[in-house]
Amino acid sequence: MLALVSTLIAALTVSASPDAPASPFDVHGWVDASWAYNVNGPSSGSNFEPGLGSTAKRSDTFQLETATLDLVRAPDPVGAHLTLSFGDAMDVMRAAEPTVWQYVYQATLSWNAPIGRGLLIEAGIYPCQSGFEGFFSKDDWNYTRGWLAELSPYYQAGVKVTYAFSDSLSAQLQLINGWSVIADNNTAKTLATALTWSGSRGSLGFNTLIGPELAGDDSHWRFFGDVVGTLAVTGALSLATELDAGLQQQPVGGTGGWQGAALYARYAFDSHVALAARGELFHDPEAIVGPVGQTLGEGTLTLELRPDPHLIFKLEGRYDHSTTALFDANGPPRRQELLAVAGAVAQF
Repeated sequence: MLALVSTLIAALTVSASPDAPASPFDVHGWVDASWAYNVNGPSSGSNFEPGLGSTAKRSDTFQLETATLDLVRAPDPVGAHLTLSFGDAMDVMRAAEPTVWQYVYQATLSWNAPIGRGLLIEAGIYPCQSGFEGFFSKDDWNYTRGWLAELSPYYQAGVKVTYAFSDSLSAQLQLINGWSVIADNNTAKTLATALTWSGSRGSLGFNTLIGPELAGDDSHWRFFGDVVGTLAVTGALSLATELDAGLQQQPVGGTGGWQGAALYARYAFDSHVALAARGELFHDPEAIVGPVGQTLGEGTLTLELRPDPHLIFKLEGRYDHSTTALFDANGPPRRQELLAVAGAVAQF
């Protein structure tokens, strides 16, 4: 993997020579590393259950979250986007996928069709449209990701069509393999939609995923929707909220559901220092999307330092509580967990 990344960088940056033609791609990259301390002192060395904890997964150790190379060609009219990434975060997110896809975060081809204001068609592997938090910590207000992000899709494979009706209103329709899967686990497909309004001081989005999601089962459907809103209260203070709800038809009869809600706030003292807070509740009594039936509560406070445009430091304290003994400890599992996390991202 390192050899592949090195080869790509060399090939795409050769245009730095004055006599070389410009690269058709915009090339970016970043390295994200962290250290986390867990007051519980988990005997397994893991802060979260298997398949969860796509940041700060391991306790009391330095870890490489992601090392990423991002290549983008704008759809003018044909474009492409390839993001290669490896590290502990990718190992968690792609644990259930075939090895060939483990390091491919995004791989898409796009076409801006000359229809109306422009109909953007994109196909391949790409991030999910739902949720406030993204996968890469450099783009989020906090360093670790909340439960609403961890327990909803991060990515999907398929085709999507996006159309902007105006400068403020856009819609998206997708046909995908399923809920965070690249290689489909059944023969049915999932329909995803997004409707987004954005203005000078905020935005409001409504996202859905509907389709059969159980392995080898095309008959029992999952229905998921989320609402994400943002508001710039002042030039320094920004707020956001997310509301999630889902239903899953059960093979043995009946329907199980889950709900989640989160509030976010960020205050930027200047371009170098900011403070962010997150609070959330996640209710999944029948373990539809989580590891066990439970209600989770979480609060996080993050200090962000940007001494240089290419360098981000985040210092974070996080408290989690579950109605079940979910968290590993030096002894019997506990219902609560307290983490101290330091993260650093260098980007170019």
